[in-house]
Amino acid sequence: VFKNLPNGVLISAALSFVVSLVIHYFLASMWVFRGHGITNSKAHATAGLLFVITNVVGLGVNELAMWIGVTLLAFHYIFVKLVATAVVMVWNYTCQKFFIFKERSHE
Repeated sequence: VFKNLPNGVLISAALSFVVSLVIHYFLASMWVFRGHGITNSKAHATAGLLFVITNVVGLGVNELAMWIGVTLLAFHYIFVKLVATAVVMVWNYTCQKFFIFKERSHE
């Protein structure tokens, strides 16, 4: 499947995912969910791991939706991408609000 893609494309796609994940974590932690109460490095490590897991699941949901919608159901890829993006956005926000950055009294 990937034999026609230059390695640079795959590497840059993976690196951009990692960089965006790190930036997203810090922005969510410091700006969106300010009252989370995560104050020490151990708690940040746990939250960060959960954050990575939920975002990788979101990536998988996006990829699965794209494959099903475009390949199996033959919908236009832009329509499928819009729907998949909305679903993953709700997934990520819900996981962050209720599991990762839920308000705590003290860690």
